[in-house]
Amino acid sequence: MPRDHNSKFLPDPYFHPDHLPESKLQYVAWIDLMGTTSLMEYSFEYAATNICKLHLIVAQQESYDQFRLYPMNDGLYVVSDSYRPLVEFLSDVFSDHAEILTSNFDRERWDILRLAIPRAAIAYGHLYHPEDIKQSALVNYQYASSILLGEPMTLAHHKESNAAPFGIIADKSVHEADGEIKWWNEDRLPRLLFIIFDEYIKECQKKTGIEYPDAAAEKHRSRAREYLIK
Repeated sequence: MPRDHNSKFLPDPYFHPDHLPESKLQYVAWIDLMGTTSLMEYSFEYAATNICKLHLIVAQQESYDQFRLYPMNDGLYVVSDSYRPLVEFLSDVFSDHAEILTSNFDRERWDILRLAIPRAAIAYGHLYHPEDIKQSALVNYQYASSILLGEPMTLAHHKESNAAPFGIIADKSVHEADGEIKWWNEDRLPRLLFIIFDEYIKECQKKTGIEYPDAAAEKHRSRAREYLIK
């Protein structure tokens, strides 16, 4: 007989804080694509393509299997025991993305409104991986391997909103870095990215269907200029 989900007396799934595994002091990066909601409303195909391309770029990195990754639709958490390998991984992801983006920009049929704009932030602290749980009924479900818990997730997620377009930034919990992290080795890519981003803003302001309020656009243009050019 099917269970009555309208009942007021459904059993409470039992999980106690003692069931949490021992936390690990680790670094976590949150990578996100800016403006996905607005792009989704404009073109589902554009947004879905950008999301899948981001995950492909991440998955195709040579060092991919050195990290624990937790995809979250238009973003993902990347967990590392060490700071430097994580920065190198993020730098490779952003460099590959920039190379692909700048090569597409020169193509006649490429629509600038499909622009994918990643940002990332790194934080440090105690993380819990529920796939390491040895007790509770949660161990019976593969679903648990996709869960990540811990304050650094919140710190990284919040800090990412302060990053420049195409930027990587470190939270104050990361003692090895102070604020913005430059991922490029030479100035060609970041300068081209700023030109492309500036063109994207101009196109959005033509009322093309992608909502980009003037105040936010000017703030992001200024942050991009400061990060990518200065």
